[in-house]
Amino acid sequence: MVLTTLGIAAGPRVARMTTPAVTDYVPRLELRAVPIALGCAGLAIAGGMVALGTGVLQGHRLDAVGVLVSPGAILAYVAALGYAAALILVRVVLNSGQPAGSTQELAWDDAMRASSLRSLIHTPLAIAAASVVVTFLDVGSRTINQPVLIGTIGVAALVIFVVAMITVAVTDAASRPGQHYWRRLWQDADPVR
Repeated sequence: MVLTTLGIAAGPRVARMTTPAVTDYVPRLELRAVPIALGCAGLAIAGGMVALGTGVLQGHRLDAVGVLVSPGAILAYVAALGYAAALILVRVVLNSGQPAGSTQELAWDDAMRASSLRSLIHTPLAIAAASVVVTFLDVGSRTINQPVLIGTIGVAALVIFVVAMITVAVTDAASRPGQHYWRRLWQDADPVR
């Protein structure tokens, strides 16, 4: 009776032997990138505080605490909260049932789940990456009229981070992450083209 109110006809159901995990829908590279980006955001904030608080950036000793409420730090807080919420929502999605009357319905449900779960993971990743860049630019804007070495170190760190994020994005795109769920859950079927 409940199944008919959801728009699913009563009758035989299709099920799988094992319950899919988040790694069946989202590639490990994407899952690992979020905590790493959050860690980089935290390091950027801490580095900015140290640089400003110890007087490495001359004349900015009082601005160290301001880094905690800077736009980059706020983005880091939003990314951390978003990641926590994403993990909860991922669990909710994975724990919800997959009523399907055919393998085609089940495959479509897997496709929708994969897309949704990847979006949940990508959002805090993008915000954390933006936090790192904004923090570097905020602290870096204070390095005008400072020794060249300080500016060079900041620019080098920012370039390394941006190159690393681009490398992760290209590597991820090359692995065809949109078909990850298909390779993991539908190995015996024809690939989606």
